[in-house]
Amino acid sequence: DDGIVFGLKDNNKASYWEDRNIYYYFFFLGHDGCLGLGKVSNTKWIPLYSESVGSFDASKTYNLKVILRSNLIIVYYNDVLKFKFVDDNFTEGTKFGVRTGKSGVTFSSLYATSEYEYGD
Repeated sequence: DDGIVFGLKDNNKASYWEDRNIYYYFFFLGHDGCLGLGKVSNTKWIPLYSESVGSFDASKTYNLKVILRSNLIIVYYNDVLKFKFVDDNFTEGTKFGVRTGKSGVTFSSLYATSEYEYGD
């Protein structure tokens, strides 16, 4: 699975996975063509949403976008709004990054902003 990690609260650990006192969200595109939104909360991996978007082609570029507004998570896939999710048990963290599950994956045009640029 390749995608965005956000809302990360790592409690100053140098490395993390689904470890104690680690909290974050992720929005991934899997190599099986499935979009997934999930959450890691203190050793627990919690799926929040998934949807098949068809076959995955490693030669193509895919655009993933996440907007985080308090406990509202808005996700886009290839510039199309896919879904919105409200987490009533929101875990607040300020770090973000990318993660890949296979070699050869590249990321480009990465940016983060505190400006709410999209009207959704």
